[in-house]
Amino acid sequence: MKTVIFSDTHLTPQFDLLKFKVLRSIIQDADRVIINGDFWDGFFCSFGDFIESKWKYLFPLLKSKNTLYIGGNHDDENYVDDRHTLFSNSAVKSYILNTPDKQLVITHGHKIVRSMKSSPLAMLGNAFAEVIGPNFYKVSTLSNVKFRNFAQREMSSDRILVTGHSHLFEFRPEDNFINTGYIDFGWAQYLIVEDEKIVYVNEKYR
Repeated sequence: MKTVIFSDTHLTPQFDLLKFKVLRSIIQDADRVIINGDFWDGFFCSFGDFIESKWKYLFPLLKSKNTLYIGGNHDDENYVDDRHTLFSNSAVKSYILNTPDKQLVITHGHKIVRSMKSSPLAMLGNAFAEVIGPNFYKVSTLSNVKFRNFAQREMSSDRILVTGHSHLFEFRPEDNFINTGYIDFGWAQYLIVEDEKIVYVNEKYR
C-alpha cells in the first residue's frame, strides 16, 4: 500500500495548469492519499468557488484513492461543508497511520503552533515565496522548532508527528517529527509511505 501525504497546496479559483499536472501525477501514483490541511484557501475564496473551479477535475481521481481530508487553518471546518465528499472519502481533524514499526500522527499543526497570518500578510508572503522559493519559508524555522519540541515531549519513541502549516519541509524522524512542506510556487514537497519505508520528496516542477 503506497500512501502519499501532502499539505498546503492553497488552491483557489486561479488555475495553474502545471501545478494541476503535478498534483495529478502525484495522486495517480498513490494507492491512498492523505491531504494534511490547507488543500484550498479560505482566506482568498469561498468553498463554493473552489468546488466549481477547474481544480474539480482532480476530484474523481482523489475519490478513487480513498482520500482522507484533514483541515488546516485556511480550510478549517468553519469554511467547509458536506461538499468535501466530492473529493474526499472522509474528513477528520487528525489521523494515525500505522506502519510496521511506527505510528504517524498526522495533523495540520495549526492547533499546536498558532498562526497570526492575515490575508494581506499571506498575499505579501506569497509574493516573496514566488521569487525566493523554499528558502523563503526559513522564516518559519521557529514554528518547526516548536513542532519538534512538542513531538519530543508528547510522542512516544514509536510515534512520529507529521505536520504541515509552516511550509518548511523537514524530515527528522529520529526526532519524532516530519513537516510535509508545501506544493506551490514551482516546488512539490510530500511524503510517500510504503510498508515500513517513509520517503520524502522535494522536487522543482517549474
